[in-house]
Amino acid sequence: MPIRTILGSLAEGAKIDEILADFPTVSEQAIWAIIAFAAASAKEDLPKAIKINGIVDATGRKKSHG
Repeated sequence: MPIRTILGSLAEGAKIDEILADFPTVSEQAIWAIIAFAAASAKEDLPKAIKINGIVDATGRKKSHG
């Protein structure tokens, strides 16, 4: 079962027990591991914001006010 299939189901609003019913070879522990993997992957991909005068974007550049 590809990770993207489970993540796609979750993104569409499926509950864990629904996924378990649809994919009986997948365990609840595996679903939680997939969620943890996705969260860690997203964290690595996101740029860190730099605070400059209190208003910044994700690139660290100051946001315009208008």
